[in-house]
Amino acid sequence: MVLELFSTCGSILENNKDLFTNANARGNAANNNLKELGCGSTILFVILIIICTLPAVVIGVKCNPKSPVIMGIIAFFFDRIYLFQHVVRKYLMREKNYCKKISCK
Repeated sequence: MVLELFSTCGSILENNKDLFTNANARGNAANNNLKELGCGSTILFVILIIICTLPAVVIGVKCNPKSPVIMGIIAFFFDRIYLFQHVVRKYLMREKNYCKKISCK
């Protein structure tokens, strides 16, 4: 999901590339053009990252006490794949002693 969000932000910037190309022709800095885009898209981007990746990162850290940092990073970048493997391992394969800290009771 994170990688998809980066692609979405890239398309937003591509659609607004006139702000950057015209500013460079006038000699203005690109930072001034980011202000023209508004902070609304940046705030939306951060909220989407938090909503989409936070559950996967929490599961990755809580379910892997031997390597929580590595699994948290993997869950951050590949959240959908990580959640899919978590569901398969915990609920379909019912591995013993896998992720006892998170249960659905």
